[in-house]
Amino acid sequence: MNAIELGPLALAIKQNLTAFFAWWAQALVAAVPRAVRDALTSRRERIFIRVGIDEIIVTRRTRNADTVVAQIKRGDMAAVSALRSATTSHVGADATVYLVDGLALRRRIVLPAAAEPELARILENEIDRQTPFSADQVYFDFRIAARDRVRKEIAVDLMVAKRAVIAEALAFGATEGWPVARVGVLAQDGTPLAVDLLRRVHRAGARARLRRVNAALAILAFVLAGAALYASYDRLAAAAARAAAEADAARQHFARAEALQREIDKLEKQVGAVARRKQAGSPLRALKDITTRLPDSVWIFHLQIARREVRIAGYAADAPALISVFEASEVFENPRFRAPVTRGNTNVDRFDLSLDIRPGVLP
Repeated sequence: MNAIELGPLALAIKQNLTAFFAWWAQALVAAVPRAVRDALTSRRERIFIRVGIDEIIVTRRTRNADTVVAQIKRGDMAAVSALRSATTSHVGADATVYLVDGLALRRRIVLPAAAEPELARILENEIDRQTPFSADQVYFDFRIAARDRVRKEIAVDLMVAKRAVIAEALAFGATEGWPVARVGVLAQDGTPLAVDLLRRVHRAGARARLRRVNAALAILAFVLAGAALYASYDRLAAAAARAAAEADAARQHFARAEALQREIDKLEKQVGAVARRKQAGSPLRALKDITTRLPDSVWIFHLQIARREVRIAGYAADAPALISVFEASEVFENPRFRAPVTRGNTNVDRFDLSLDIRPGVLP
């Protein structure tokens, strides 16, 4: 069988296919989870960046020991430039960022156990109610701290950090050539907590890469099917034209599917917002009654609304008088102290008060 001499169009198709295969291989590697890639490559060196209130401490970990690479003040660009010159041999090592306890906000939330499969979506909607920030201002993660099988409830620790703080850490790692793989939180005693504030960012990126790989696979299938059917120059050119048309149709199909998915997500958010507004009226009424009745001299450091009970802890000039304040409430009943009132050296009472929400206030 005589060899087929390829014309200019066939040569161009061959070159494009070669470039496509190279891109496709890179996309497949990028779609593999980072933890799997790390395990397969057996990296021996890791960089840990501890971001404190005023300083950043960089530690290099090898199989033998941990070494402090640098300790610089936050925002000190001269020190960053010097660090870049001193650590060129470590460029490319993955970095793990740890925020000290003061840079991350923690809230414990009690939820029905049935909410566990949708915890991420529920907690994202709760951020603006549980913290001073909105969801688009922070990165967040959570962990289940306790389970109450009798009440069928779970206690969830929600942890959030401002995007600006994490953006500073990511920019610092990128400047030094250390891609940040994880952002964790340190407890007050310095132990890492089992959270990753970039978890949802990595998942979103992985889903986007997987969609691109799937689209590439579909286009590749069309191109290879056309190339396998025809051997001659003319038939190969015709097949390439059909494959290009089919690929364009596939891209349009994917675009419509993505648009439909965005519309579904938008409608789900709207439904969730309506449901939250429907349920949020009564808790807001309870909170308004508390803030209206408490004197300006009262300082609250703990407020919890669980089921039909509200717990308030804080300091007051005359804590026993709070009983009569809430006995006159139309929202609460049965005010009582959970623990004896104590008075410190500053002549201020410390109290721990519980209130029952009257029937009919909550749905």
